[in-house]
Amino acid sequence: MFDEALQDLTTALQINPSYTYAYNNRGNVYWTKNQIPEAIEDYTKALELDNKYGNAYMSRGICYHQQKEFRKAVVEFSKAIKYTGKARAFCSRGRSFELLGKKLEALKDYEKALSLQPDYALAKKNLRILRETEPDLESAA
Repeated sequence: MFDEALQDLTTALQINPSYTYAYNNRGNVYWTKNQIPEAIEDYTKALELDNKYGNAYMSRGICYHQQKEFRKAVVEFSKAIKYTGKARAFCSRGRSFELLGKKLEALKDYEKALSLQPDYALAKKNLRILRETEPDLESAA
């Protein structure tokens, strides 16, 4: 199934090498196949074609996060926030901040994610765990 999708997207890119969404979607297929360097390469190509494509920044951030390159992930998620403003981008950046030891920034991002999407279960869970493990954090805010 994924190999067929890769083939179809590659064909689409041979026909139209400026097809931003095909690069992004092929990156998603590579990511699903755990071919992270290839996914990053395609997200980067999508961003070269459209440097305001928030979903590609989000996806590249996820790849960097998985590779434990949390500083790079924060940069990507920040760009995703700029161009999409989605709760998921705030939650993802919050998790990267948390793993960098930047707990207050993480707290703010989780809270912002929940202000945008109050029923966002992952943001609720991350915020709850952060508050439980860092009880003095609220007073530092």
